Amino acid sequence: MTKNAVSEVADTKIGSLTLLDGFIIGSAKLASEALMPRIPFVGRFMMNSTVQGGLIKIAVAAGAQSLVPRNSTMGKYARSALTGVLIDGMEDIVLGVRKRIANRNSNESQTAEAAF
Repeated sequence: MTKNAVSEVADTKIGSLTLLDGFIIGSAKLASEALMPRIPFVGRFMMNSTVQGGLIKIAVAAGAQSLVPRNSTMGKYARSALTGVLIDGMEDIVLGVRKRIANRNSNESQTAEAAF
């Protein structure tokens, strides 16, 4: 595959994103899941699949966005990476809420069984 062919594939759009954007977003999401919980001192607050961890990841992405240059190629890639962190944070919130609902339903059914 030639350099031009690779570039054409990477620049193929799906919606408003290119395949390269999707690759960067997906890679950043995986890195966020793997690395953020391991950050010394604050990592214990950023556990995966928790509402608190998701909120922190979203705050990191939002705060870092103001540091990203707007009109540069590196800025475009950095915004894609921050989108991956945002998606990971949102996923954590959704999974955390689902866990809380499941735990509440489990506790309610145990309480109902104990009443009989």
